[in-house]
Amino acid sequence: MAELKYRNMLYEKALELARRALSIDTHDGSANYFYGLINARLGHIVDAKDGFDIATLSSDYRSAAYTELSRLYLKERYFEKALGYAKRAVDYNRYNMDALQLQAVICRYQNDLSGEDGVLKDILTYDPLNHFARFENFLLKPDEDTRTKFTSLIRNELPQETLMELAVWYYNAGSIPDAQKVFSLSPMTPEVTYWLAFLNKNKVDCSGLDPAFSFPFRSETAFVLEQLLAVQDDWLLKYHLALIYKDRNRVAECNNLYTSCGDAPDFAPFYASRAELFKGIDDAKCEADLKKALSLDNQWRYHRLLADYYINHQQYDKALLISEGYYRTQPKNFIMTMQYAKTLNLNRKYEASDKVLAGINIIPYEGATDGHELYREAKLMQAVWLIQKKNAKAALKLIDQARLWPENLGVGKPYPEDIDTRMEDWLNYLCFVQQKRTSDADKLLNQVILFEPRVENTVRNFSPSNALVTAWAYEKLNRRNEAVQWLDRQIKYFPDHKSLLWSKAIFEQDKSFVMKESEKDVNARIIEQLLLPPER
Repeated sequence: MAELKYRNMLYEKALELARRALSIDTHDGSANYFYGLINARLGHIVDAKDGFDIATLSSDYRSAAYTELSRLYLKERYFEKALGYAKRAVDYNRYNMDALQLQAVICRYQNDLSGEDGVLKDILTYDPLNHFARFENFLLKPDEDTRTKFTSLIRNELPQETLMELAVWYYNAGSIPDAQKVFSLSPMTPEVTYWLAFLNKNKVDCSGLDPAFSFPFRSETAFVLEQLLAVQDDWLLKYHLALIYKDRNRVAECNNLYTSCGDAPDFAPFYASRAELFKGIDDAKCEADLKKALSLDNQWRYHRLLADYYINHQQYDKALLISEGYYRTQPKNFIMTMQYAKTLNLNRKYEASDKVLAGINIIPYEGATDGHELYREAKLMQAVWLIQKKNAKAALKLIDQARLWPENLGVGKPYPEDIDTRMEDWLNYLCFVQQKRTSDADKLLNQVILFEPRVENTVRNFSPSNALVTAWAYEKLNRRNEAVQWLDRQIKYFPDHKSLLWSKAIFEQDKSFVMKESEKDVNARIIEQLLLPPER
């Protein structure tokens, strides 16, 4: 628990828990190590050293504890002690990069250039791509050649994060000038600007900062933002601190920061993320923020978020207006086209949805089944209407089409044993009954009850709502008792699926059981349509 509170930057509470752990076992390695970390964060250096000293008695924490002791003594400029502890840390773990890096810095401070050169060679032997070693070489010989050797090997897609990590490491070691030099080599992101202002004891000019794609997450950055907010008030500082608080499960403080910003920001993601926080808590604020985000940025994401909000609140007509408006201007955006098809289905415009899906090309991605489910719902709902109008021949064509897996919908057809076709089989059965094809109808009933729901490697081969179809098939075969027993077994085997309880309630005509609209899948909606009078 102390570890969790420490991660969430609740250091006073973490310290109380660490003390309680130590009162139970004074020599516990983990408790002492985190007692040391927490006190170091709080500035209680003597207590931090005590914790790390005792943690060195544990083989699990020995190397790490010696490393932290070295870091503390380095910040105090007790170089000999710092070097001694760093060497001990390496004695117990020769690959301890933190300890090796601390040794290199200490040697540089002591002007022991040959000692530092030896340590840097060891680091590069173990880790040829180590950026710290090349930066130290740049500090030793600050010219264009060493600078290029350092920066040219930072080739990932977020070089600013690599540089940020290195700069924060120097800051934690008390090497402020070195941290400033690293930041000076970094792209000027908002987070880098915050750090430079903090280290130089200046205020931040947020007016020229672009918050796009800036996602601070480090606890050290949270401390920097807290210090900056103590002397100035700006929504961007609050927004970025709120992001970190949210990550650290400090939701109430996150909400307070967001709320205090009011409507001052002109940044759409701010309102989208604040809407997410208010979801289920304050619907009016959530809707207002989504509308504000859309007014600031007309990109598809905000159309989708607002449409999803209306869908979740069963305001399907409003969701249709949002998604249709975007579709008319950008018909090639397959994400919003799928959203448009979904809202058409929810508004019972299945023929229109069918036509939209015929012209879509969904890019395949892992687990992409949404496109096929929308297609299947559009086809089967039309089939249900035709069955209710006694047009079995036309309904059978649509049911056959629903069994297909068109390539343009972005998902390949699974193995037959992994496809739950009980709904299609049931609708076929209803058609055959209308056509008085008794033998074919009976075959389908037996086919339905032979289906075996299962879960393998967390992947299920069944739709829970189809349990009702199996129960109906048993009933049509004059085996109602077996239907109830089968439903009970499914509820026992798969207790996490509320649709199974819903299936049993409908089968037994228990109207007291209610399932939310958001919890219903395609098959549940089809079943509800089947239960409606034909004139509906």
